[in-house]
Amino acid sequence: MRSLFRESKSFYSKLISGWECGFNHSVSTVGLLHLNEKAHGKGFYKELSTASARKKKLCHLKGPSKSTLLGQISTSLKEKKIIEAWETYYALKNIYGYPDKCVLADILTESSYSADSKCLKWACKLILSIANEKPSLLNLEVVYKIALSLARAQLPVSAASVLRVALGKRRLPPTDVLRSMFMHLLKTESGLHLTSNMLDQICWIFQKLNGNKSAQKELTKPDTIIFNLVLDACASFGTPLKGQLIIERMAQLGVIGDVNTAAIVARIYEMNGMRDELRKLNALVDTVCRTSDNLYLQFYDSLLSLHLKFNDVDSASNLLIGLRQNHSLKPRQSCHQQRLKSFTVSIGSENVKTPLKLLFLPHATLKDYVYKVDSMRDLVLCEDGKLVLSKKGLARFIVAYKITGRINELSKHLVAIRGMLITADDTYPFSDIIDALISLGWFETAHDILDDMEFEKFYVDRSCFVSLSAAYRDSKMFKEAKALERKMESIESRTDSCDDAVVSEKRRDSSKRNPYKDLDSSIIQNMEAVVGNDSVVVREYNSSIRFFSKAKMMDDAKRSYLKMRRSNIEPDDSTLFHLIGGYSSAGAYRDVAFLWGEIKRNNRGALLYGREVLESVLMNLLRGGYFERVMEVVGFMRENGMFVDRGMCRAELLKLHGGLYWRAKTSSDGKDETQRRRIEHVMAFRKFVGIG
Repeated sequence: MRSLFRESKSFYSKLISGWECGFNHSVSTVGLLHLNEKAHGKGFYKELSTASARKKKLCHLKGPSKSTLLGQISTSLKEKKIIEAWETYYALKNIYGYPDKCVLADILTESSYSADSKCLKWACKLILSIANEKPSLLNLEVVYKIALSLARAQLPVSAASVLRVALGKRRLPPTDVLRSMFMHLLKTESGLHLTSNMLDQICWIFQKLNGNKSAQKELTKPDTIIFNLVLDACASFGTPLKGQLIIERMAQLGVIGDVNTAAIVARIYEMNGMRDELRKLNALVDTVCRTSDNLYLQFYDSLLSLHLKFNDVDSASNLLIGLRQNHSLKPRQSCHQQRLKSFTVSIGSENVKTPLKLLFLPHATLKDYVYKVDSMRDLVLCEDGKLVLSKKGLARFIVAYKITGRINELSKHLVAIRGMLITADDTYPFSDIIDALISLGWFETAHDILDDMEFEKFYVDRSCFVSLSAAYRDSKMFKEAKALERKMESIESRTDSCDDAVVSEKRRDSSKRNPYKDLDSSIIQNMEAVVGNDSVVVREYNSSIRFFSKAKMMDDAKRSYLKMRRSNIEPDDSTLFHLIGGYSSAGAYRDVAFLWGEIKRNNRGALLYGREVLESVLMNLLRGGYFERVMEVVGFMRENGMFVDRGMCRAELLKLHGGLYWRAKTSSDGKDETQRRRIEHVMAFRKFVGIG
């Protein structure tokens, strides 16, 4: 990063050349005066000299001369006295206006090195004022430096404002600088909102410049690492709907994803409940991946989580069985041959005229970017080279069977995935599972597991039989208790007592390391999360609404939404986000205003919908020109402590409604009451985004 800041010497050379230009300009001015003297006589020269003397006298009354102030600025910068340089600059600006471009570049460059946030804020204000008043004085290389310094200082709003100045000129810093800037901005939630919006804006500009290759070359194209950084932050900060939008932008720009992209996209799909989309990617990953890779395990962890969220126990069991089998196999030779081959995965419905395709190079891993996956996986773990189902994963697996009323099938499926239930010390955890089921009162299920274990000739600790028998007797189920005790005696007659003692001792020694300890508590926690929850039904509705919205079949999407309402099923953020996206693509902003009315009614007393939905409502109402509703959304977001990206709102306003009521001074300039109210809301929004 130090190379980005080794340009101070070039700025001093520019400063010297600027003084030379000023000298040449003064010489040419003297020549011009001699010509005027010949043309108009000595009277003209005398009159001009008098005016010049008056100006010098006036400047002397106001303060020191311009050359003196410039010299003081130069001296302060050489001595690294940045605060004094800024004070002298403001004095110069108040008297003579903006100095030369080289002087401004020197001040801004030295400020970019400063650790004082005050200097960086002054630099930000100066760049914004120059961009509005005298854009020709801007040096974009210096703008990039200030934007990077602001990002490093964790001033995300200022950094985004400065970067948007360059973006307004269809220019961006080099790729490595843009990566570093985004990396610093994405450390905070507000920085994520700003960065994702800027990336969305950059993608929109690239699409607009489609076909103009010369203009596209001047604008830095976001690469895979930049998209991975933003997508990872969307998943980490819990904004998966924004992440889904970024995935679509990535496909539109034709940026090729790598193995990191696959893991992050899978996580975003999981958070959005988009199992159909994840299955498309799964078909690709199954053909080319190596399950020993941690990044691919993150992918399968997300897929397993979605299967369990949909209570699809068959798919979950088959996935675990397949993982265990593939993990023990050597990589296929075909995988090695396909390392350099890229694949495409469709996003959304393939039945639309122009379906989006996400390019994907499965075996590529970018060395400049490291995606931390160990803290993300919580269902499937890799311990000592073995795939193991975690306690949370096992608990969710058991709960899914209970919820679907197929608890009697649990034991058979546990036997089928027994390879993934082996702990680090090679002991089978069925004893812990049985103990947990007994603790929960699921005696019949525990008994079924004991029977299946006996049939498969797996050893189960004698304490499990004793615990279940005692539980039967406590519940006055004496018949079941006697049958279990007879079976226990039969097993003991066939088992060597020495082996029994060894296994029991081994179980006691490994109890401290057993990942399935307190399994019953985890099962209860997961049961409480899903009982009485309509999330599965909501996800199914969301899949339909998203399909109709992407296909621009908004009548069908609206019918599905109204059907949800009639069924007393509360829509979630994904429901409204997909609807708003569909209305936006069709230009039906009036329907977005209708949805805003629904949101206001539903949010009385409790905040039901998040920032992603409200920002989408805000931007679409702004595009439709519903400024009264826009100010309502802004007020609602600010009341609930939500970040509002004023820079994005400002850019959208200038792009679509730049000249709206521009000459109106007050709301009284309207012809009638309706127009006066509209002018009032437009002026209020202009003030909010910082347009005078």
